[in-house]
Amino acid sequence: MIDSKMIERIVEEIISQVETGHFKYKPSLLVMYNETKNLEDDLHYLQRYWNVIKANPSEQQSYTNIQQAAFIHVNQDTLVRAALGLTDTPESMLFSQLIYHEIPIIFVLEPSLEKLLQASTTLHKYAVYIKKMNAYKEMIEKFGVSFKVLEELQPVMQSSSKKKVEPTKTLITEVDIENFNSSQLIVEPGMIITPLAIDKAKERGITISF
Repeated sequence: MIDSKMIERIVEEIISQVETGHFKYKPSLLVMYNETKNLEDDLHYLQRYWNVIKANPSEQQSYTNIQQAAFIHVNQDTLVRAALGLTDTPESMLFSQLIYHEIPIIFVLEPSLEKLLQASTTLHKYAVYIKKMNAYKEMIEKFGVSFKVLEELQPVMQSSSKKKVEPTKTLITEVDIENFNSSQLIVEPGMIITPLAIDKAKERGITISF
């Protein structure tokens, strides 16, 4: 008879050896950016955590293995076109394709646009204009798009953020579920949850989302 606990320990040991070796799983991040700008440092930073794939809207893009997509240094034109659902630029066309394929999207605004959106609407001469730009941003957020700074673009497994309650381990075991204190567990790409952990989650009434 197969000892399920022994299998779980073996899997945990294998995962541990993989993580401490030279190979480390990197989820795929599709990146859209303006090639006229020097973003070498930004891309180098992202490559520490992601398998970075350069977006090319003019070609047929495969979304099979894409975990997330990021628009780097988003300008005002892209922001407005995305909010209005226009598809007449490479950026807005890619945005609509990502929406269609249900790929999680992140916007990283260029500094000047970020500064404009944060300007005080009580003191600025063109307060109505600033409110309109913020309305476009809020519309995009309602679509489900996240707005972040570059340093926040890290996979959940490697992020030091304490905002999420789900485990940030690669392997989720029965012990993890026993110590889990939330009603919903989100299993991110790259994570492995053992059969015993799934059984324990059902036993405790924990909903598992992949």
